[in-house]
Amino acid sequence: MAIIENSVDPDTLVFSKLTSTSDISSFSCSKYYDLEDFLKTAAHEYLDEKVAVTYLVYSNDRLVGFFSLAMGCVTTEMVTNTLSAKIYYPRKLPALLLARMAVTDDLRGKGIGKEMLARVIAMAFSLCSRVGCRVIKVDAKNNPKTINFYKKHGGFIQAGTGDETVPMIIDMNKIHCHDIEKKLTDFDDDFNKITDENSYLDHEEKKSPW
Repeated sequence: MAIIENSVDPDTLVFSKLTSTSDISSFSCSKYYDLEDFLKTAAHEYLDEKVAVTYLVYSNDRLVGFFSLAMGCVTTEMVTNTLSAKIYYPRKLPALLLARMAVTDDLRGKGIGKEMLARVIAMAFSLCSRVGCRVIKVDAKNNPKTINFYKKHGGFIQAGTGDETVPMIIDMNKIHCHDIEKKLTDFDDDFNKITDENSYLDHEEKKSPW
């Protein structure tokens, strides 16, 4: 069993993209109800409108967490201390935005958030080989526990101040995480399968209008 007395074996976690048939009714995050509310009332619409993609995390067929990703940007000043002086940079840098992330009520502190964050970083590495993505950004809840979580498990640094949230970032060129290699390989396999199935090159009946 993956869940025993409110514990989780991280190796058994299953990641799945939100779809129109996903059952999300059982998810509960009473401490941060805005996150639960987003999943249940807005995540599908954001997916349909190509604003953000939400990934669900299961353990033993139980929905235990989720995270949402979107594209974004940060001002160059936010990462000035990590940039090379030898290169001219634009005023803004491309970023992967970790828009939402939450764990169900009774399983916080069991390693699920750490595993989700590792998957996000792996996905960012994979995207870097396809599109520009210099930074991962999250607007973290402005409390010491949340801020320390992102610092400890992701290597995020605080890049500004705020009232309810504070901006935190990872410079992709400063990450050396050998422990995410398997997650990166798994994501690449899934990504390549999706792109192969929908490639114009693999469907002769689909002709470019150009």
